[in-house]
Amino acid sequence: MDKVRGAMRGAADAAAEKGRAVGDSVKESVEARERENARKAARRALLDGAGNQMPVEQFIQNWEIQNGAAAQSGESYMAFSGCYVIATYAHAVKKGDFSKFRDLYVGKSESVGASIHNDLTGKGNVDVYADAKYKQHMYILIYPCAPDKLDELEASLITALDADQSYNKA
Repeated sequence: MDKVRGAMRGAADAAAEKGRAVGDSVKESVEARERENARKAARRALLDGAGNQMPVEQFIQNWEIQNGAAAQSGESYMAFSGCYVIATYAHAVKKGDFSKFRDLYVGKSESVGASIHNDLTGKGNVDVYADAKYKQHMYILIYPCAPDKLDELEASLITALDADQSYNKA
């Protein structure tokens, strides 16, 4: 009888342990999903909160118009300091949701417009240039800031958007 009780206790303990392991696994899965959802929400808020958002075609058109006039005034398009994100998408962005990018590049400059133009025309990031050359769905998101805050903002954007896993690879 003691052997039977011992075997039953052992089986019950084993079943309880497996139940705890399954419960822990489910709990970890739920927590991971919650973390990912929070991360996506933060990323969306960051991208949607850009000071200016536009398709690459609009930027190029504005650049050409402004810089034709700027030749006389001495000032070029978007000649202010800040960081920018050039993001590539599988499809055109719908409902202003910029969070579903395929690849992206985070840059900084004391003259944002000139740096973006350089990236798009082959004088900057080669991956951005390739996407522009092959007419991918691309958008520019701009975050103006003081020149002394450029490094800090750029690092924050790269980290928050995982840009070091994309076109900002070291």
